[in-house]
Amino acid sequence: MIGSLYSGISGINANTNAMSVIGDNIANMGTTGFKSSDISFANVLSQSVGGLGGSQIGRGVMMSEVRPQWSSGTLESTGNVTDLAINGQGLFVVRGTDGMRYYTRAGDFKFDKDANLVNPQGNRVQGYEIGEDGTLGRITDITIPNTGNPPKATTRMNVGINLNAG
Repeated sequence: MIGSLYSGISGINANTNAMSVIGDNIANMGTTGFKSSDISFANVLSQSVGGLGGSQIGRGVMMSEVRPQWSSGTLESTGNVTDLAINGQGLFVVRGTDGMRYYTRAGDFKFDKDANLVNPQGNRVQGYEIGEDGTLGRITDITIPNTGNPPKATTRMNVGINLNAG
């Protein structure tokens, strides 16, 4: 009798966890960069009936894991040249005003008055410094200073090609 009650209670608890995950998915479906989650369940087994190789008596169900879904959504053009998206797994790194690093999937960025690439909260987007020899350096703020040089038309172009000998 107690085993039957435990099985029922474990099912209710597992269903409560599933509803929490589903509720989180629904509440955040309009949030930029949000990744939904799936939930998996597992049987809880406690004893064998009939000796070796006999059937297992179930003791209910439990939540085994909650997995974020890293599949990419649809990429859409926003018309803003500083908006970025990640196709597949990965996160943007931003440095908060408190100096801490944070990770986000939201790529709605713009330049602030100091030419730093920032998100709507003012956190600075981070990237690797690139040395003059092309090697990656330390992680730092992405800044593109305004050099004040007006664009000039190209007057000369060189092309190097390799033709197939056949």
